[in-house]
Amino acid sequence: MSKPKLIECPSCNKQISSAADFCPHCGQPITEELREKAVQKVMDKIAGDAHTTKITRCGCLLIVSLFAAYVTYSAYFTETKTFEFNESQFMSKFLQRIEQNNIRKDYGNMQCIKESSDKEKTVYKLSRDIKFYGDVKLEIGKAKSGKIHGVSIGYDQKRTYDAALVVAATTCVSLVFFDFGLIGMSNVDKIPGVVRNIMSLPQEKRKNQEVQDFMGRTINKETGKETTNIHIKVAPVFSHISFSMPL
Repeated sequence: MSKPKLIECPSCNKQISSAADFCPHCGQPITEELREKAVQKVMDKIAGDAHTTKITRCGCLLIVSLFAAYVTYSAYFTETKTFEFNESQFMSKFLQRIEQNNIRKDYGNMQCIKESSDKEKTVYKLSRDIKFYGDVKLEIGKAKSGKIHGVSIGYDQKRTYDAALVVAATTCVSLVFFDFGLIGMSNVDKIPGVVRNIMSLPQEKRKNQEVQDFMGRTINKETGKETTNIHIKVAPVFSHISFSMPL
C-alpha cells in the first residue's frame, strides 16, 4: 500500500500534507515520529474500511442467496390451497352426473375421454353425438398432495365449437361441487344460465363481456352462518369457466 498523501494533525486533527513539517492550521511541529504514527493511523483506517466493505458485501450476498432459496422453496414446495378430494373422487361424481343426464337425454349422449395427464394436470376431451369441429376440454389442476386445486372448462373461441356442450359440462361440474357441499343449488341453477347467455351472443359481443365472478356459499349447519367455499369465474374473453378455492 502506497504512503497516504494526507494525514491528521496530532494536535487539531485537521488534514495536512504527509510531507508537512508543521500544521498550517495550529502550528504544531510534525516530527518524524509523529508523522509515522499519523501515516500508520491512516493506513489502519483504510485497511479497516476495506475489511468492513468485504463483510458488508458477504452479508448482502448471503441475504440475496437466502431470499433466492426462499423463493425457490415457495415455488416448488408450498402447496396451492386445495379441495378436500382428489381427481378420482371428482371424476367418479362427474361421470355419474353425465350418466344421469344421458339417461334423460338432456345432453345428446355426452362422452368424457382422458386425453393427457401429468403431475400438474389432467385433461379430458368432452364430446356428444352431435358432431362439432371445436373441442371442449375439462382440465383438472392437481397439487403435490394429490388433491385438486382447480377445475376449468375450456374451448377454442376461434373455431366452431359446441356451445351447448360447454353449458352441459358447466352444469355437471356445478352439480359435482353441489354434491361435495361447496355450492348451493342457487348457483347450480345460476352459473349454467350465465354461460348459456354468453354462448348465445355473437362472437364480437361475447369478447366484450366482462369476467363474471361468483362465490359459492353454503350454510354451516352448526353455526347457521354462510361460508364461502368456492370461487367460480366465467371468463368469455379467455374462453373458460373455472372453479377454484378462494384465496
